[in-house]
Order: sequence, then C-alpha cells, then structure tokens
Amino acid sequence: MLGRPEFSQGLSRLLSEIGAVGRTHPARAQRRSTTSDLLDRVRAEDEAKYELLKTAREMLFDTKAHGTVRQLVEALDIAGVHLKVRSLKRREDVVRAFLQSASMMSKEDLQTVVKALGTSSRSPSDLQDWSRIILPKKHEPTRR
Repeated sequence: MLGRPEFSQGLSRLLSEIGAVGRTHPARAQRRSTTSDLLDRVRAEDEAKYELLKTAREMLFDTKAHGTVRQLVEALDIAGVHLKVRSLKRREDVVRAFLQSASMMSKEDLQTVVKALGTSSRSPSDLQDWSRIILPKKHEPTRR
C-alpha cells in the first residue's frame, strides 16, 4: 500500500491542503491591533484626541522617563489609569492596553493623564540615594 504511487500522491495532496487551511484559518489570520492601528481609528474620529494619544504613546515608549515596564505601569497607576490586562510583560503590551483604555476617555481627562505622565517616575532623590550606595565617596580615605 505505501509503495503505490496513488497513495503517495493522495497523501501529498492531503498534506498540502492541511497546510493551506492552517495558513488561512480565520483565527490565525486575525492579528493583534498595533498602537498605530488604534491611533488611526482615533484620528478618523477626533484629531485633537489623536494628538494627545500620540504624545502619550511617545512618552510611554521613552525608556529614560520610565525605565522598566513595572515603572511604566506604576506611572500609569499614579496618573489614574488602571490597566485591566493581567500580564503586561512587554512595553508594547502596556502601551497598547493604555491606548485602548485612553481612547475611551474624554479629552480633558486625557490631558490630565498626559500631563501626569510628563513628570518623571524617577525622582532626583532616588537617583542620589542609589549613587551614594553604588559609587564610592572620593573624600573618604580608604580603610586598611
């Protein structure tokens, strides 16, 4: 049976069809919406809100202001945006969740959030404390 050419041709055709179905299956074809997709939808409805969300997206992707994903989520919590997504491991996921939530906000609320995000989550005193711990003091004599 395995040696017959009809069997191998039928098997080859079956495997090709299975592969084609897997590539065109609706669940596979559906992709996650990107931050650009979300912004484009908002832009079509309200240009002013789009500009605010675009500014917020740039601020959220700035790793100098919010170095880690955890700091970013904390900054959003402080700004009054509580994300409902359970696992936010990537910055892109946090920003996407924020944009989905923020696109439903009023412009006034969104302005308040953007203003709050503009303040750095790292305070100068935090950085000074760490520098005192990590860097040796120059004026202290070394002990022998």
